Amino acid sequence: MGDWAELHLIDVVSLGLYACTWMSEPTGNPDLHATGVRLGRAKERSIVAMLAVGWCLVLLLRFAFTYELLWMAFGLTSLALDGALLVSGVVLVAVLVAQLREASRVRTAACLITMLALGGVGYGTYALEDMGRWFRFLRLRSTYVNILADVESGLIDKDGWRGNVLVRLEPSDGELVAFVWGGIVDNWIGVVHDPTGGVMQANAFLPDWSNWDAPELAKVRGLFGGDLYYAEHLQGDWYLCWFT
Repeated sequence: MGDWAELHLIDVVSLGLYACTWMSEPTGNPDLHATGVRLGRAKERSIVAMLAVGWCLVLLLRFAFTYELLWMAFGLTSLALDGALLVSGVVLVAVLVAQLREASRVRTAACLITMLALGGVGYGTYALEDMGRWFRFLRLRSTYVNILADVESGLIDKDGWRGNVLVRLEPSDGELVAFVWGGIVDNWIGVVHDPTGGVMQANAFLPDWSNWDAPELAKVRGLFGGDLYYAEHLQGDWYLCWFT
């Protein structure tokens, strides 16, 4: 009985070793092994491509909602997202560059070029930030028009919240209405409805602020409580203004 058990134990161990050797031996079936390797690498490239597309979409959304993020947690949310995008972007670019030596170079190159282009435009220029500015204004424009109608009809005659929009009125000119986007203390940014376009005079301030106290600019500087220093035309009578 003991000899029989010992012989069977030897057979089981031998069979196990043979199976392990067969599974790890690449030359057992070269074609099958090569096909498996190709499929594995193709799957890996597909995953990296999807991650690259996802990265580009997150980047576009980050700039589309740039002003919502700007004031969340005193700007820390925006900084954290930018940090995550930069780190993950560098990693993905490195992986894509390594994959260029393999097959499917067209897709890999397309992902790499798109990432580099969007990243460069997003963080190297103001193009995507301007896009986000327009996107926010167009989303809120109808709300602003309704609030403006209430101001003109006398239903709104003082500063305050109207829904989720903070409205400011200019005492010296009933036609000027500001819709605050966000800010900290007296540093804020907002859309101003100005039929005269007078807010654009704020752009006459020199880069060194040497004419900050110029009498001819005192009125525009003092709008909405003070220190309007820059304005950008959006559309029609609508302007985006910066205060400090």
